[in-house]
Amino acid sequence: MGEEVVVRGLLIALGVGAAGLPPLTAAVASTALFGFLHLYQGWSGVLYTTLLGAVLAGLYLATSSLLLPILLHVTVNTRALLITTYSGLPTERPPAP
Repeated sequence: MGEEVVVRGLLIALGVGAAGLPPLTAAVASTALFGFLHLYQGWSGVLYTTLLGAVLAGLYLATSSLLLPILLHVTVNTRALLITTYSGLPTERPPAP
């Protein structure tokens, strides 16, 4: 949720208001920054989050609301958390009695 408020809400508003950029240009700049902030995930993570950021920015521009981007972002993060942390199998064998 914090990323949406800062990256989509604040940065796009600053780009439009303070820098005088068109909304789409401000959204592209904030999307590029969003992707770059995920560099710790490697280049595939940067690509994935940049594409996701573009979808989220598009939703924000289309609806003028952060509600849908926040809900989608939470859904994506929750899905990733569940898929990467739950394998259904124990990771270690229990100690022998």
